[in-house]
Amino acid sequence: MPNNSLHVLLVEDNPGDARLIREMLRDNTDVKFTIQWAERLTDGLDSLRGNPIDIILLDLMLPDSQGIDTFLAMQTESHRIPTIILTGLDDEELAVEALRHGAQDYLPKGDLESNLLRRSIRYAIERNQSELALRESEEFNASLLDNSPNPIIVINPDTSIYYINQALEKITGFTSSELIGKKTPYPWWCAEKQRNVAEDFRKAMQDGAERLEELFRKKNGEKFWVEITSRLVTLDGRFKYYLANWVDITDIKQAEEELRRHRDQLEELVLERTAELTRSNKKLRQEIMEHERTAAVLKKREQELDIKSHYLEDATTALKVLLKHREDDKDELQGNVVSNVKELVMPYIGKLRTVRSTTQQQAYLDVIENNLNNIISPFLRNVTLNHYNLTPREIEVANLVKNGKTTKDIGDILNLSTRAVEFHRDNIRKKMGLKKTKTNLRSILLSLQ
Repeated sequence: MPNNSLHVLLVEDNPGDARLIREMLRDNTDVKFTIQWAERLTDGLDSLRGNPIDIILLDLMLPDSQGIDTFLAMQTESHRIPTIILTGLDDEELAVEALRHGAQDYLPKGDLESNLLRRSIRYAIERNQSELALRESEEFNASLLDNSPNPIIVINPDTSIYYINQALEKITGFTSSELIGKKTPYPWWCAEKQRNVAEDFRKAMQDGAERLEELFRKKNGEKFWVEITSRLVTLDGRFKYYLANWVDITDIKQAEEELRRHRDQLEELVLERTAELTRSNKKLRQEIMEHERTAAVLKKREQELDIKSHYLEDATTALKVLLKHREDDKDELQGNVVSNVKELVMPYIGKLRTVRSTTQQQAYLDVIENNLNNIISPFLRNVTLNHYNLTPREIEVANLVKNGKTTKDIGDILNLSTRAVEFHRDNIRKKMGLKKTKTNLRSILLSLQ
């Protein structure tokens, strides 16, 4: 790039495409792009008049202008600023027409990616600078072209070479004296691709503004890839010469080839993995069949057990006699359940009816749920059977301690002060014989379950 900072005028009415282009240019670390976005042609023209612009990215289909007229209107105000056409899939013919009228390049939106966009901007600016020099004087300054880092060639209408710069001499290995005046086929054309290259060249000489990728060979036989951008230079409407700018893309092509190689390797790995999965699926099916056979054996065994179960009916009859003796125990258990419900559940239900706070109501409901679960657990029955003589309040505190509640939590739930909770905890420890020991109260309560 000629500068470390470039001012870009983006004329694009699609916010999504505009945002994508901003992000592509923002990723660049070598050049800082300052982007000015306009959604209409009139806004873009206003931006040109009041701001320094290095490159224009132009969509031909705008709300206030359509087709080639969009470019012509922009070119009137920006004839010295390079323009790259942003085109959709259906607008490429318009883009080519814009190239014939002086646009530097066109990029299909569907193919946009960061490197391509930045490279196109860079080449557009460089090509524009070269073309400005050619338009200012027919006798362009050869030393200026020689200083260009890109190979440049000028060809007469009869295909004879008019001029090459030092960069082209360097990349091909042929000297200027070997090439000036030479017509097609040119010595850097590869024999195996000569027919294709000749056809591409014929079209470029006929239509101009072609962008091609070609494989050439150096004088020493070494192959290299170039991207060629070209245009037809006319004077008074007459074709004067063909100007082509080369960019060495050998490294890019090699990287693409390496990428293809890795992709092929990946495809091979996928095929291997697929074969492995096929083998695994086959093994799995075999295991399933084995499991089915095992299930059949188990079913047969179950049938045998059903037969044996009939022999247990007599034992069951005997057990019924024993169960009769347990009826008295059941009555006693029911009495304990009723007593526990009255001691542990009913107090909270009464409090729930008088408390309006949603948080407290939720807490009481949690307690009710825990106590109902515990009524059917052996915990409270063990406490009663061991004759600890706990008061209803102490049973509440003991239950919450067992459930892992802190002194503060218990105070909040029972609406007691911290000191009152500590008092009840001390009484519980005393009644359970833990007063002068370091035994954890919750561990003892959990052991009673």
